Amino acid sequence: MMQGMRKYWMAVSLLLAVPAVAETLFPVASQSTSPSRSSSALAVSVVGASDKARDAFSRSLLQKAQFPLDLDTSTPEIVIALGDAATESACRQVRPVIGVQVSQSVLEHVRAKKCNVVAVLSQVSPATQLQLIKLLLPNEKNIGVLVSDKTRADIPRLSYLAEQLGLTLTTLILAPGEPLSRGLSKLLDEVDVLLALPDSSIFNAQNARLILMSGYRQRRPVIGPDDHWVKAGSLASAYVDADDLLETVLTLVSDYRRNKTLGGDKATPISVDVNEHVAKSLGISVSKEKLFEHLNEVKP
Repeated sequence: MMQGMRKYWMAVSLLLAVPAVAETLFPVASQSTSPSRSSSALAVSVVGASDKARDAFSRSLLQKAQFPLDLDTSTPEIVIALGDAATESACRQVRPVIGVQVSQSVLEHVRAKKCNVVAVLSQVSPATQLQLIKLLLPNEKNIGVLVSDKTRADIPRLSYLAEQLGLTLTTLILAPGEPLSRGLSKLLDEVDVLLALPDSSIFNAQNARLILMSGYRQRRPVIGPDDHWVKAGSLASAYVDADDLLETVLTLVSDYRRNKTLGGDKATPISVDVNEHVAKSLGISVSKEKLFEHLNEVKP
């Protein structure tokens, strides 16, 4: 086992040393093009955390849509908001909003303020990632989680879900401005596996190298938060495929185009990615297809 672990950490170190791999965490989007205009086109505004994210999403949306869209408009009928901050901002207006990759807490907050919003529930539940840990690492019981003010409200439910799977959760809450390195090292000393949550204040491009290299030094595999992190050195992650996400968004847009009302929230299928180099070094042989089937059967 020790020899396998040594190979594992060598593989992670090599992956992190390749710039092209690290850049896949947040790929650079192509320049968007202006959509063709049509009198029957639905006027849609896409808003996001960055121009690159917005342009990349808009470009893909236009390519996949089977009906005319006008994304170059100052008077949209409907807004597609990418992420929590964009959704909160869009909900300050009076137009209907489709929130993409929105947390449950933000969704509840904007609905309490009477926002006309429907959500694409495309963020993978931490419960699904815990199930993935159980499948891949059945002998590892102590799971570490880093949370910020943004995700600390999820701790009670996450602890309960871990307990149901026979796992023990150890949580470290990072205060705003607190250095990540000291808290991370202390947490990794106490656990077997680090579960990376979809918390962009912690698990972002700036912290990726520190988190993965700390796991390397302290011999703790990382699960999550998505497939880009798997390419950079996480062992595995459940995630939402971009094509599935777009199809789900377009279904909601098409429904609005026909009925002029928003439907209900929609979930997207769960995909799974495994870093084969890391898995091999740990002596893990697993079928992605079987993991996919199992995670979608038990998806919370």
